[in-house]
Amino acid sequence: MKTEYIKFQNFIDSTQYGYTADETSFENGDCKYLRITDIVPYFVEKETVPFCKIPEEKKAQYMITDGDLLIARTGATTGYNLIVDDSFKNFIFASYLIRFNYDKKKLFPLYVKYVLKSKLWYGFVNNYISGSAQPGMNARVFGKFNFPYVPLSTQQKIASILSAYDNLIQNYKKQIEALQTAASELYKEWFVRFRFLGWKNAKFENGIPEGWKIERLGNLFEITSSKRVFEEDYVNEGIPFYRSKEIIELSNNQEITTELFISNELYAKFKNKFGVPKENDILITSVGSIGNSYQVRKDDIFYFKDGNLTWIKSSSKKALSKYLIYWLKSDLGKNTLISSTIGTSQSALTIEKLRAIKILVPEVNILEKFEQKISSFDIKIQILNKQIANLTQQRDLLLPRLMSGKLEV
Repeated sequence: MKTEYIKFQNFIDSTQYGYTADETSFENGDCKYLRITDIVPYFVEKETVPFCKIPEEKKAQYMITDGDLLIARTGATTGYNLIVDDSFKNFIFASYLIRFNYDKKKLFPLYVKYVLKSKLWYGFVNNYISGSAQPGMNARVFGKFNFPYVPLSTQQKIASILSAYDNLIQNYKKQIEALQTAASELYKEWFVRFRFLGWKNAKFENGIPEGWKIERLGNLFEITSSKRVFEEDYVNEGIPFYRSKEIIELSNNQEITTELFISNELYAKFKNKFGVPKENDILITSVGSIGNSYQVRKDDIFYFKDGNLTWIKSSSKKALSKYLIYWLKSDLGKNTLISSTIGTSQSALTIEKLRAIKILVPEVNILEKFEQKISSFDIKIQILNKQIANLTQQRDLLLPRLMSGKLEV
């Protein structure tokens, strides 16, 4: 099989910029409003896409349909893209996205999806936006991409091979979601409804079990941030460097899209002098999107941006840390964090405010029993996450070999 590289513009019939909504709502509206932030993850979380109101006469103009290609045209997310499938019912697309209508007699949509998720595509995009103070590309520039073209039947075979990996990944993700739901229900049963082990024999004082206490987070854990990393410290590969975006992705169990790295040498310096996140430590987004929390896993190796994220050093208190992460993810925890923010134009959760937050702390034996029960969920989730990581790596390694013809279909 010979692969030809043809300018993408030769397959494009027309392009269209998206709709600008006056306001959005997560509760109601005329249509789901697909934004750049929604298409950055590999798999779109449709439940988190807001609604918007749009005049009836404009709906058809901006409604997305099966096979549509949407590409982000501005900012740090320039080049991120989505091939729409038939599960996107009643969705319109936002103004910072471009819709490309391409020749589907020559290009199979699912093959286009995998090409535009490849290093070949993102290398092309990064080459254009590197050094730009305000990254961005238009439809004409995207059309310059040298598209790896093979016969339609071969495209379909390649897409079938790669989609089998995605289907299995999605299946594992659903299993993780079910386990996380079960773990959250256990937390609610024990610490919201107070039906913990032995609850029938427990005595209550002022509405809480005897022996439990109210404590400030600052009295329970060391709460701090990272050391400053400057722009000139970024490298092309090395140790992943996380901002709020990556922590939100991890918190939502999404496939992470690492964009920044620091050198192994700088990471080692920080680790030796100041420490780095350890298993069971907790990171919380503290600017903009407040209160997304992530508990560090055993195999995690990364550093993170100061100011954007707050670091709770809880690794030495495993049972209490496990309780805390579920409290942070509960409605009470999220609302408490948001109410503790300061600022008007841009909210911020300061270290001092986080230290001052009060939480209910159960007795040690209750915490340890909860951690023992919850660990069975964690072990299964860790196994599934490793399987997802392996499948993702295999899929991404397979993609360029199939596209280039080095591996026969």
